[in-house]
Amino acid sequence: MRTPETMTARERAASLNLTTSPGNKQGTSAMTAPDKPKLTPNQARLEAAKAALNRDSERSTTSFDPMDEIDGSIIVLDVFDIDEYSLNPRKKVNSQRAEIKASMKVDGITNMFSVTRRNPTEKYFPYGGGNTRVGIAKELVKEGVEKLRHIHVVTRKWPGEAAVIAAHLSENDNRGDISFWERAQGVINYKSELEKETKKSYSASELNKALKEQGLGYGIKMIQNFLFAAENLSLIGDWLQAREVNESIRPTVSALLEIASKFDKRDEVKNSIEEIFLMHATDLEAMEQANSEADPASRTEVKLDVQSLLTQIQSISSKHFGIAADHIESVVQSYLQDPKLSVDDMRSIESANKKEQQQAKQAPLAGMLASATSSASPANKSTASKADKQGAGAGPADKLAAFSARLSQNLVDLNAVVPLSDFVKPMPALPYGFLVDIPERMSYLGDQKLSEDLETLRVYLWPFLATQTGQCNASLLSKCDPESRWVKAIQAGVDTFRQECTDRAILCGKNGQLYVTSDHYGYLFGNAAVARCLSALMQTLAEFNIAVQEDSREAYKPLFTE
Repeated sequence: MRTPETMTARERAASLNLTTSPGNKQGTSAMTAPDKPKLTPNQARLEAAKAALNRDSERSTTSFDPMDEIDGSIIVLDVFDIDEYSLNPRKKVNSQRAEIKASMKVDGITNMFSVTRRNPTEKYFPYGGGNTRVGIAKELVKEGVEKLRHIHVVTRKWPGEAAVIAAHLSENDNRGDISFWERAQGVINYKSELEKETKKSYSASELNKALKEQGLGYGIKMIQNFLFAAENLSLIGDWLQAREVNESIRPTVSALLEIASKFDKRDEVKNSIEEIFLMHATDLEAMEQANSEADPASRTEVKLDVQSLLTQIQSISSKHFGIAADHIESVVQSYLQDPKLSVDDMRSIESANKKEQQQAKQAPLAGMLASATSSASPANKSTASKADKQGAGAGPADKLAAFSARLSQNLVDLNAVVPLSDFVKPMPALPYGFLVDIPERMSYLGDQKLSEDLETLRVYLWPFLATQTGQCNASLLSKCDPESRWVKAIQAGVDTFRQECTDRAILCGKNGQLYVTSDHYGYLFGNAAVARCLSALMQTLAEFNIAVQEDSREAYKPLFTE
């Protein structure tokens, strides 16, 4: 009798299919299988081989896809078969790129990075980190560094777009070289991809929980700031700082938009705010462009002027609310404390502020400016008017008298809107008869604390006036009061002068130049009362320049030379 070991594969299979019935004590088959032709030894071996090929085993690879990634495997890739990750949150060039390139040129890629791909038909891209190294490696290969053409990488099985974004966010956070706006954009992209994958929407708290599971602990407040910035601050996104968004920009902008809804002016206010954002963004982009073309040593810091921005958006919003610009900040602060305020409540805040301002007394302008009261008397106004009407027929003395009366009145009118008696001083030797001195403090007039809006107006008005008087011409420095802070600061050197300006929030260049920017014009002329006074003042100066010809004007020389 043949044992199972000596039976053919076919015979063993037939044997397994036999059953023994209870009545068949001899062990015969309950059903007789049909007779099959006997196989020769060679045929039997062939059948056994076929059966072995079709038999499943623990080592079977019938379900294995050779294109699947195996987590953690190390492979060698041509660097041009790796793309930079398109959704990498960090968009700005790595500040250490030049150093990394120099190191890679000598040592190659010393830290292996991971790659993944969405499907076998696409190229690989970095998983978490490596974008900078991929870009540099391609550059160096094109420059002839062939040792970087083939690089060792660790493959990662595709985990989904959201997980890859989270990995890149984590890697950039660990290095600490990602901006608020880049991080915000990364979180927004993560949210979008996660919602596609899970087919559900995520609130800030749910998003925070999902990010925590990826090892990203931003906190609900910061995530709310990300979402708010993405929706409302995109025009100035590149220059946002986390602390400024959290403490001032978001509270002010959100309050203005909510107040606008109560006034039924939300669309108008939102459009006006975006115009201010665009103005700031344009200025900042111009500064960055200038830096890119300048020598590194002479580049200036490009930073968003948050205080100016907030003042301007409040001022422009006030026009839609019908609330005076110098009262809107009080309304916004009151609303932040009590969002239930009604339109009538907000208007009553403005009325109360106006009453307080009427009770406050402005310090009189000294010297020539204080005498403007008498100059502006009916008799003197008549004299000035007569000189104006005489025009070319008026003598030099009449022209100067008319000019002096008008200029004094212009400055007195301006002082009634913005207190400037502590820095506008009579100085007969200067072209227009007055000097804009450096005040002791911008936030105070004597012992009186000024509102933040008045302080900002003074900060912007100071360089606007100082650049008109002639005092920025070194040729005229000897005609200024030697005891003035202006002269003493200049004589102490450019560093002292710049520090004096910085202490008072006045923009001052490397070589002591005073800056009057579009922000200054936008803010000053955005205030109707200030705009009227400045327009009258500029008209007086322009007419004087036309009417009074001076052949002995001093050539301009900068206050400080390099």
